[in-house]
Amino acid sequence: MVSLLHGFGSLGMGMAIIKYLSDKTVTMEDQIDIVRHISRVLVISILVQTLLVLFFQKEISFYLFASEEYLSLVFILGMSIPILVASRLLETILNSKLEFSKIARNQLWSIISSFFLFILLSIRYGTAGALIGISSYYLFLTVFYGVSVGRHYPQFFHALFSIKRANSKYVYRIFQYGMSNLVRTVIVYFSMVTIRSYVVHQQGVEEIGLFQAAYSISMYIVTGFQAISVYMIPMISKMSKSSKEISAELNNALKNTILMIFPLLAITIIFRKPMLQILYTSEFLDSTSILIVLALAQLFTIMNILNSSILLGMNRLKAFMVIDIGRYLGQVVLFYLFFSSWGTMGLAWAMLLSQMIFYGVSVIWMRSFQLKIFRENKIILGIVMFSLSLVAIISIGSDTLGALLYACLAFSLGIILIKPKNYKQMLEGFVR
Repeated sequence: MVSLLHGFGSLGMGMAIIKYLSDKTVTMEDQIDIVRHISRVLVISILVQTLLVLFFQKEISFYLFASEEYLSLVFILGMSIPILVASRLLETILNSKLEFSKIARNQLWSIISSFFLFILLSIRYGTAGALIGISSYYLFLTVFYGVSVGRHYPQFFHALFSIKRANSKYVYRIFQYGMSNLVRTVIVYFSMVTIRSYVVHQQGVEEIGLFQAAYSISMYIVTGFQAISVYMIPMISKMSKSSKEISAELNNALKNTILMIFPLLAITIIFRKPMLQILYTSEFLDSTSILIVLALAQLFTIMNILNSSILLGMNRLKAFMVIDIGRYLGQVVLFYLFFSSWGTMGLAWAMLLSQMIFYGVSVIWMRSFQLKIFRENKIILGIVMFSLSLVAIISIGSDTLGALLYACLAFSLGIILIKPKNYKQMLEGFVR
């Protein structure tokens, strides 16, 4: 729900800011105008969305949790919309200027600050205090982001509060870009909310809890890679329109991503049982099979994010919309086909197959823009997929044999595929 409000609350304008504030052809005056225009639109959006959430909080609570016992949580979410949108807006300004180190520092300080507040309020006020403490993360984030933008980019900070009339030169482009992202965001998150709500009503909260445990672990492992778009969109926007230059950047990012994510996913598959027991309890061990499938799905999810970022950076909105929306709608369709026979395991397989299918679609579509995956990367992807599948199959019978197999495969891949000079480059790319 927080993710939905974070994306929907900004009306998809975040990507528009990253795109146009990182574009060398857009003058500083026009960039300031863009920030001024977007901030005004978002003020109206915040008011409308906050009122809607507060007015329909009973219905939202029942839809999400099949109960009206979570009204306080929905109320807190509704009241946090202004803070969520403000933090997102300030973050995109920093993103557009490639200020990744500032973003990381601000997020770290926000985590530390909200953690201490969470401890203090939990002791004093119990569950209610804990909820407020958790919610304070975005408040601290907004404050720290605001200080960074105000200190290093005062022209944009002042534009956020300016009453000067905005130039309409970029209004249509911003609206087009924003609506594309908004539609995509709504469909993506509502597809997941709809699926989870269906499972809750059909099989109860416990069943979706098992799936959520496995899903959360698979997401933790690839969290750093989810930020690919933060780096790729402004990078591609700053490049020339040369398809050769963009193809080189795409393949370099793809190779590094695949080779870095392989060990993380293999370790997740091998040590899935200890992870579930440590992060949750032994009652969640029933979701070990689900975690294996979701780990495989994450490989294609990350590659899809990479391709979508390239398309957005090139301003190929039609291709971005069709592919990104298609993979989530496909997930919903496959879920309903598989659920009656396989339950939540069917949801895991739906995610894997949908991500695989639409990754293939995106690769084929990108060829029409003269963007090709190099033969070397196709071979690497094939080897990694085969290796992960083999590790998964063997680990089902014996985690020890799976670990030994992974060690052999990882050592072989490291020797054969990665040149010594590329290790430093891969590490630097991951840190960025």
